[in-house]
Amino acid sequence: MMWTLRARGRRKERINNFDNSTSVVPCSETLVPTTRQEKKFRFLIAIVPVYLVWLTYQSFSKLENNSIIQQPPLHKTIPPLSCFPQKERAKIAKSNCPNNDEWLRRFSQEVTTKQTIVVVGCNKGVDAVRLFAQYDTRPSPFRLKDWQDELSKLTKGRVRGACNQVFNTAELSKPTKPINELPDVYCIEPMPANVQLLKRLTKETNLPPQFRIMPYAISGSRWPTQISFPNATPGTENLGLAHTAGRSDNVNVTVHTIDELFQTSKVDMLLIDTEGNDPLALLGAPVVLQTVSYLEFENHGVGEWKTFKLRTIIDYLDNLDFDCWWTLNNGGLVRITRCWHEDYAGNAFKTWSNIGCAKRNDRRWEVMNELWNQQQEANHNE
Repeated sequence: MMWTLRARGRRKERINNFDNSTSVVPCSETLVPTTRQEKKFRFLIAIVPVYLVWLTYQSFSKLENNSIIQQPPLHKTIPPLSCFPQKERAKIAKSNCPNNDEWLRRFSQEVTTKQTIVVVGCNKGVDAVRLFAQYDTRPSPFRLKDWQDELSKLTKGRVRGACNQVFNTAELSKPTKPINELPDVYCIEPMPANVQLLKRLTKETNLPPQFRIMPYAISGSRWPTQISFPNATPGTENLGLAHTAGRSDNVNVTVHTIDELFQTSKVDMLLIDTEGNDPLALLGAPVVLQTVSYLEFENHGVGEWKTFKLRTIIDYLDNLDFDCWWTLNNGGLVRITRCWHEDYAGNAFKTWSNIGCAKRNDRRWEVMNELWNQQQEANHNE
């Protein structure tokens, strides 16, 4: 290795005096690398990190090629859409008394296993009993009409329900193939007067024990555990957590979230009607919604809906693989998910309306999507 002298005079003097000295010459005053060697050293320093990065890349490439690392898609495939919200938004005004008979009937044709159904805001129990009767495939099944007749008798015909529900709600067709087990139907109702009415109806009609009444309020949090709720006459359905101010009949009821009650269950259908607390009920159900294939809830300008944005809930459900539609009085559907129109956020659309949602790629989703596509084709041909 070649070295140069930094100070020739000093080196000569040190050699001459070497025998008479035992001191060590400082390195900084003796030898330094040449310019060519310094370049080689810098090149090695620069190339080593690059080489290490290349080795890392090659290692990960081999893992991916061997399928050791797999990145599943976050959401299921969404089919191409052909929606025209600017043309359909006028139909939404006719969604206050939705007719969901057609898709509920079709749902049953695809079901071969026991169903678990949760109805939040059960009120008089008509919707919950209707679904229980639909999936009761015994030779002598329970009939919705028995419940309706007894309800009319106990209330002396005074309780008719919104959209004349007590008398207008029809039986639904049953599954094509018998199901060996009765459905589990959970009827959740916080108003004490309605809870007593439900219990009496259950006893008088001999409804099987798989129909369960749960006297709870549902919200987005388990705290507080008790909350004030109005207690009006039996059959009242237009009061909720937002209607306690100035009332003398308020009572304390227990509060739960949907996840708290059903997170270990496989819920197939979830219906929510809480007179304004629907968005909080949905936010308290992210675990349960993973198994739900069909969902219904209300939208309007009461309670939490006064300030809560519908778009927020639609996006929340979109992330959970739900597609949602306005459900119309004539049995039609207007798609909302990824067919949003800005008018939907305005006060003109905060009227009483109902929304139905289905889990993508589930058979129930196929039913609703097929109905919507048929409607789109019919509108196109007009």
